[in-house]
Amino acid sequence: MLSVYMLSIVFATLIMIYNSILQSLNAFRGTLVGLAVGVLVKLVITERSVVFMGAAGASWATVIALAVMTYMLTRELRSLHLEVYQGNLVGKLVGLCILMVVGLRILIGLLHAFFGPALMMSRLGALLISGIGVATGVIFFVSMALRWRLLTLREWLMLPMADKWLRFFSK
Repeated sequence: MLSVYMLSIVFATLIMIYNSILQSLNAFRGTLVGLAVGVLVKLVITERSVVFMGAAGASWATVIALAVMTYMLTRELRSLHLEVYQGNLVGKLVGLCILMVVGLRILIGLLHAFFGPALMMSRLGALLISGIGVATGVIFFVSMALRWRLLTLREWLMLPMADKWLRFFSK
């Protein structure tokens, strides 16, 4: 249930970013419409999903409602013809995140199979697995972002320590 609800962090973050962009452009209507549709979706599906899935249903209802709100705000931003939405940046970013999550789940499964459940039960083991997961996730994400040309060279160089990362990954 908590893992499902954690998905809401992604959508809530996107909603806050999109809302900030829309507010800076004095485009408040799109945010209000997205919020209204999201709340309506939440009201309609929460009861049914709780009856069907229990407490996890409430988490899924929240995630679905936030996803709908994110979609509505994305559509509004696309209609403004902003440069970032003219390419496929968001699609590439979502695809890259999905691949990273799947890859990390496979890695954790392999670590669990290789070292056994005892590793997962200790704090030191959990710390070790977290460290391996973070390092692997960063390396995978940056290397795939470079391969898929997620950002231009100018955009990469605006990030902190990007010149060091780019030199490391270009070897």
